Amino acid sequence: MNRMFLVCIRRVQMHSTNKMILLTLVLYSCLLGLSQCHVNVALNKPAHQQYPFKTNYSIGDASNAVDGQKSNLTKNSGHCVHSADTETATLWVNLTSIHNIEKVTIYFMTDNKQYVSSFRNQSSFLGFSVDVSNTTDRLQGTLCYKDTNFTLDTIPAVFTAVCSVHGQYVIYYNERLSKKAYPEDYYHFTNNNVCEIEVYGCPATRCYGSNNSLPCLDVNCQHCHKETGTCQVCKPGYKGQQCELECETGKYGVNCSKSCGNCLNQSQCHNVDGSCYEGCSAGYKGPLCTELCEQAFYGINCSQKCNTICITCDHVTGYCIEFNPDFLHENSEAEKHEELRSRTSWRSYEEECCSSTQVLDSGLAGKYQCWDLPVIPKKKPKIKFRQYSPTPLINAYLAVKEKGTSVRKAAKQYNVPTQTLRDRVKGKVDLEKVTMGPTPLLGQEEEAMLDFAFESNGLIWLWLRKRTKQQKPLTLKWFRGFMKRWPDLKVVRPRALEYQRAKSSNPGNVQRYFVELSSILTKYNLFDKPHRIFNVDGKGITLNHAPPHVVSSTGDTPQAVTTGKSSMVTILGCGSASGVAIPPYFVFPGMRMRSELMEGSTPGAAGDVTESGWSNSVIFLQYLQSHFVHYVPGGLDEPVLLLLDGHSCIIFGPW
Repeated sequence: MNRMFLVCIRRVQMHSTNKMILLTLVLYSCLLGLSQCHVNVALNKPAHQQYPFKTNYSIGDASNAVDGQKSNLTKNSGHCVHSADTETATLWVNLTSIHNIEKVTIYFMTDNKQYVSSFRNQSSFLGFSVDVSNTTDRLQGTLCYKDTNFTLDTIPAVFTAVCSVHGQYVIYYNERLSKKAYPEDYYHFTNNNVCEIEVYGCPATRCYGSNNSLPCLDVNCQHCHKETGTCQVCKPGYKGQQCELECETGKYGVNCSKSCGNCLNQSQCHNVDGSCYEGCSAGYKGPLCTELCEQAFYGINCSQKCNTICITCDHVTGYCIEFNPDFLHENSEAEKHEELRSRTSWRSYEEECCSSTQVLDSGLAGKYQCWDLPVIPKKKPKIKFRQYSPTPLINAYLAVKEKGTSVRKAAKQYNVPTQTLRDRVKGKVDLEKVTMGPTPLLGQEEEAMLDFAFESNGLIWLWLRKRTKQQKPLTLKWFRGFMKRWPDLKVVRPRALEYQRAKSSNPGNVQRYFVELSSILTKYNLFDKPHRIFNVDGKGITLNHAPPHVVSSTGDTPQAVTTGKSSMVTILGCGSASGVAIPPYFVFPGMRMRSELMEGSTPGAAGDVTESGWSNSVIFLQYLQSHFVHYVPGGLDEPVLLLLDGHSCIIFGPW
């Protein structure tokens, strides 16, 4: 509107002689253009209210709110809406399509008074709201206005809510819920007593501009911004910021939110209306291929009829689901079998012709026969014993011993087995034992101490022997039960550790090592330089492969062919504390280094040979001088810490 008014003023300044006349004409044309854009799009549109005052009560019908009559705002004028007094009041107007809405004006029922405060039911208007939605559910739309400030003295007779949104339904709503507190001025019920609802917006849906004459910028746009023309809602079947994309496979409709039906060969449906291009898959029909075939039909387009022996058949394959009993009784057994075999599925044939203890199979001459299934003995059900805790058992025991209660009465009172209590009273079973079977050799506390010792990596020797009548030692069976009772323990194979390393790995040596390491890092300022700290070690790999287990036939022992000599290749690996790995260095057995030994190796790797394939001080010095120094960041201008073990093969003098 501001742009149009400025254009009008500029034109007036160009013609000073007819200033007043031209100004009047231009302003009239500007206002005419605005009026063409913003019209009452709710006039004579469908309307509905939630609780009418009476059934077929035309004087207070919802359609009176959009009849354009605003001269008589009384209850019995026939131009106002009149509803029952209820907890909730809803009145909506259907614009029949989505519109660009600018504002909504409401004329309240005032008995033609100038102010609503003069009307006796004005307190029922307070707290109203106006929503715009694409459905009749206001919660799915946009709230344009919610009254929280009006009082009996300030609520106007005609109210306008500026609301620039898109929508199809304009909803007037109010409520007086029984469990909710409201201001003192609010009436305890509400209603739809309004006389007119006007919705001003553009009548066209795909245009914008001052007089709604410019088409939206995007071809597939359903609604665009009334000033800029940028798309806000795409046409059905399209998506994207500029509505340039069709719906993906399997989708169609507004915002591509709907799924295609059962299209033939799972092909794509029409992106707008969802119809299948190639028709429906077998067993489906209808414009969207979502309806099943009727009871007696199946196949493509539901054009094939079920066999006469079937009452109902599968809508896709035509296999019989329910057989015609007349056919089964009238035909002989052989004819029935042959007919069913040729016209129905294997499963349907088996279910109809074989008993529950028989299975269908092909017999002689290609004819099907029912064979008796072998009788499989049923497993005996496991006996479920009563579950009880030690406390009730001890209480029952004390009641018998100290109070003189009978065993049967105490067992019933504390809900424990009678025989279990009797065995403990007679001393046959220890009182603290609550599990089945013989009494464990070790008690709960003793096993807990043993578990703690294992977890602490303590060295414990267990002598497992066979049990005799005279002796009850720890057996392998006891050990397996112990491992089940303590699931935090497991049996693992120990790691091999050289004697010298094991001898040096005592707490004193380890602590002394870290003290010296800390002093070196401090002396050379290496705490914050992990890229200058390296660790190197060697690993010997044998070339002879002897698989531990193979699968072979009975009586045959396969052979694992080896070289007959002990061949070893040593790999020197090195990496920094920052995670950078230096390419490996190989030491092969032999007298002369050959280039083919390095084929297929890691890029940057190097190697040399020794007679045994083991590394030594000469090889290690060569590794440092010709290989290691090339991969140290910054070279050797600054201190570099190299951590290594004390093996004799890498001890050398200054270099």
